[in-house]
Amino acid sequence: MILAGAELLITMWWGHAVRLSTGTGLVGPLAVALASGLIACGLATWFHPVQRSVYSTVAILLAIAALTTADVGGFLAGTLIGAAGGSLGFAWVPTGQPERRRRQEQPGSADGGRTLTLIVTDASTETD
Repeated sequence: MILAGAELLITMWWGHAVRLSTGTGLVGPLAVALASGLIACGLATWFHPVQRSVYSTVAILLAIAALTTADVGGFLAGTLIGAAGGSLGFAWVPTGQPERRRRQEQPGSADGGRTLTLIVTDASTETD
């Protein structure tokens, strides 16, 4: 997804000799927004994989929308790379669970740093 956004930006900035845009008006700023959105979706998928299905779906839609705005999707390569990256991001499953850190006991605290203790006992059990 990051590569697709970069490809769209590169073809837009350096591909001024060949213009294949099918739209008129705000095509330039919209192409920059689509490319930036693809890059943002790629980074969000990478650094926040919990919501990867949402980011990947948005990236696929942005890549398809780039067909009509960003020089026919970056000469079609940007759209294909974006759709493939979004599909891979959607299918990606993180392999390892992050290790949970244990709370460190605070010095001078009798209860180990916990401020709330819930005690659940049976009413029939009596202690001295």
